[in-house]
Amino acid sequence: MSALPQARRLRPREYLMIERAAEDKSECYRGIVYAMSGGSPMNSLVAANLTIALGRRLQGGRCRVFDSNLMVGVTSWGSFFYPDLTVVCGPLETYDDSNDVVTNPTVVIEILSPSTQTYDQGLKFEEYKAIPSLQAVLFLSVEERFAVVWHRGPEGAWTEGPRQTEEGVLSIPSLEVEVPLSEAFAGVGD
Repeated sequence: MSALPQARRLRPREYLMIERAAEDKSECYRGIVYAMSGGSPMNSLVAANLTIALGRRLQGGRCRVFDSNLMVGVTSWGSFFYPDLTVVCGPLETYDDSNDVVTNPTVVIEILSPSTQTYDQGLKFEEYKAIPSLQAVLFLSVEERFAVVWHRGPEGAWTEGPRQTEEGVLSIPSLEVEVPLSEAFAGVGD
């Protein structure tokens, strides 16, 4: 991730106007715009596998899985991100009556790559924590084949769950689902 050259920090409306007209995606961290790098085929495969696995488990309920085209807004800070997957439970709440920025994710999932893992687990994660509706953040590493789930506790504190390997299970209590990681990593390295 690298910041795009700009003279000043952008206001949310400015960023969104530019982003909606752009050919390539970028994210906005407190007014600073970062170009998004393309994902690898294996990262895309894991995202697709998780979409299917979570979608099957959540089907017919009040929670829905969205792909990386849906932007999540941390409007208290003026930050906007494209998680690899977003789960929203209940009606969508959007930023400024838009149809492309949600403000009430329940779970966000980031599939790590060497070029983005520091940003995803650092600045981006800190911003996600400011979203009142967010109950869990999942980080998956395709290269090392592990996953970590961070959960928000009843008092609002965030706790890191145990690191799960490919033989483990992703447990997401806020969604009342479990997904074997073998499903998420199916086909990786074949």
